[in-house]
Amino acid sequence: MDGRYKRSLPIPDSILIDDIISLNGRFLLLSEMRNTPFIQDGELKKYAEELPDPNPYPFLLMDKETGKIEAVPVRSEGRFQNLVWTMREGKPFILVGRQQHFFPASGKYLLSQPAADTLYAISPSRELVPMFARLPLTKEKDGKIGCALMAATSRIMLVDAVFLKDEGMNQLKRQLYVYDINKKSPAVGSLVNVEFEGYNNQYPVVSDNKLYFILYPHVLLEAKENHKLSGKLLEITETLDEEDNPVLVEVELY
Repeated sequence: MDGRYKRSLPIPDSILIDDIISLNGRFLLLSEMRNTPFIQDGELKKYAEELPDPNPYPFLLMDKETGKIEAVPVRSEGRFQNLVWTMREGKPFILVGRQQHFFPASGKYLLSQPAADTLYAISPSRELVPMFARLPLTKEKDGKIGCALMAATSRIMLVDAVFLKDEGMNQLKRQLYVYDINKKSPAVGSLVNVEFEGYNNQYPVVSDNKLYFILYPHVLLEAKENHKLSGKLLEITETLDEEDNPVLVEVELY
């Protein structure tokens, strides 16, 4: 409400911005999505065959003063969206997986690009650091997989894998992997709320080495009636009604 207008930065028609953050006092960091294919029957499909291939450099820097745009030198061939076009009962059906491109971690931003062979972090000084090489997650029968870096500490990284194949569910299959940085080895993981029996954690908001989940009062109150809550979460729920604000759950990674 008390903000002060500073400037306009026009975006060229040749690019389509998906995500945008402030990298430092001078540059904005952008993710670019124009002409990026989706997945159909396990293959890359364009929205129209005559469209050119997407820019192989998915990340861009924009000067906050001049609006000049330059590519971050991270190349990604065969880019695709975490979007699956399929058919259900003779009708078109679309399944969408999460596609967030920037995650803050230890003063840097993790650059997440599903098709990249190597995923990087970029610092405010624009230094690129290779963080993670794609996991040999599954066999070919499982189709294409989009890997997103979710969070990183000095010891571990969380990698969210989205399986881009229609398995008849209302959402795409996901698997969380915990990557030990020192051992350079992955393990299948999960995020479990021990005070909420059977709850499937949704996508969190990430900030450095912490994850934040939202639990809505009506969900908690129903769980309480079904005797699925315990501990501190049960105590909090006993003070709520359905009109209250959501409960924020903080998860700290070590």
